[in-house]
Amino acid sequence: KDNSTLLPRFNLVLVQILKQDWPQNWPTFIGDIVASSKTSESFCENNMKILKLLSEEVFDYSKDSMISAKVKTMKESLHDQFSQIFQLCEFILE
Repeated sequence: KDNSTLLPRFNLVLVQILKQDWPQNWPTFIGDIVASSKTSESFCENNMKILKLLSEEVFDYSKDSMISAKVKTMKESLHDQFSQIFQLCEFILE
């Protein structure tokens, strides 16, 4: 299979890992993904897709798949680290 079919699947797997490990066991994830986004356009495009999937999981689908304490922690972490994501958006638009 080529990257166009594998990459979306890998992204989904990564989001499932993040649902278990972030932010407790991977507190630098947002900073890591923002930093890697600045290295290439293709990384940036894919990383934005990962952030979209993560936010959908946390804000839209979480009530069915995660306990409320975990959802609360993830929402707080996204909120606390949103400035990094916003700065990435500004970087993209420059």
